Amino acid sequence: MIKCHLCNAEFKTNAGGDLTKHLKNKHGVSLEDYVIHTKYNGNPPKCACGMCDDRPLFHRGKFKKYAKGHSSVRHQHKYLKDNNKLPTCINCGKPLKLNDNRKRLNKFCSFKCSGAYNKDIIIEKMRPKIIELQSDPLHRKRISNSMKSKFMDDEYYNNWYKRHTDGCSSDIAKKNYSNAAKKLWNNAEYRDKVTKSLAIACNTPEEIVRRSDYMKKAWQDPVKQIPLYKNLFNIRKRLSKLHQKTKDYLELRKLGFKSEQPIWKYCVDELHHDKKIIIEVNGDYIHANPLLYTADDIIRLPGSTYTAQEKWDADKKRTDWLESQGYTVYVIWESDDLDNAKLILDAILNRTNE
Repeated sequence: MIKCHLCNAEFKTNAGGDLTKHLKNKHGVSLEDYVIHTKYNGNPPKCACGMCDDRPLFHRGKFKKYAKGHSSVRHQHKYLKDNNKLPTCINCGKPLKLNDNRKRLNKFCSFKCSGAYNKDIIIEKMRPKIIELQSDPLHRKRISNSMKSKFMDDEYYNNWYKRHTDGCSSDIAKKNYSNAAKKLWNNAEYRDKVTKSLAIACNTPEEIVRRSDYMKKAWQDPVKQIPLYKNLFNIRKRLSKLHQKTKDYLELRKLGFKSEQPIWKYCVDELHHDKKIIIEVNGDYIHANPLLYTADDIIRLPGSTYTAQEKWDADKKRTDWLESQGYTVYVIWESDDLDNAKLILDAILNRTNE
């Protein structure tokens, strides 16, 4: 039974419009105004778009959610455009794109902005769940098997490889990766964290032994020796202060010398290619100057420790090989008088001219 709240008249149904006709003929009001008066206390509902105060559509005795045409996102966008309030991302402020599949405007321009804006919520609610799942061996095994089965499919692997190589090799992707890496590295907290992690990982006993064994095998392989020597020569392009000071004072560049030149597996400090003259600039401590150190003295450097005699033997072996190849080797020590060294060098150059 349906009861009229204005006069308490009762009707079986309103299927044939009995209540509607009664309200119009006896009380002079429409069914829509009657519903507003009885159900909404005289205050008509507003459109759910949130952009206007229009009354929603009224159909079969009930109000719908939106006014006519206001359920489209394009209506909301037009309303904001007319009122100079274009929608923007609440995280970064960029203009939002329209999405007709949704009944409301987007709040964020991308998943990245959504994650950044809701970071605290994600950490508080989602992180414990993720940690709990990752701690379950069955879950990890299930994920691992799932990924293995996918990559066993040639079509999936080829598509995955093409997608990643194309995306990572483009100029835009390289620029984005570079900017992201620089931004991360400028963060002092992130930089300290990575530095400490690398220091711990690189200095474990197992890792030290592994690197040492690998380098020993690499130096014994003739094929790998050439790139290893090239890398060492490239690293040594920056001259030491002592080397630069000696080079400038003796004006070696004007005399035709070139710095850090490779000869077989050795990298000599200064080389005159035409006259086959080599100048070695030796630090008193590193090379254990015989005038200052005895054979049993120990030289300690970061990453290496050796006696003076061991260093003399290594330098002599190097010098003997270079001289066997027809080079004249002249050693200038850190404590030597450079004026006297200049006279000796002039004599060597004049002797080779004869």
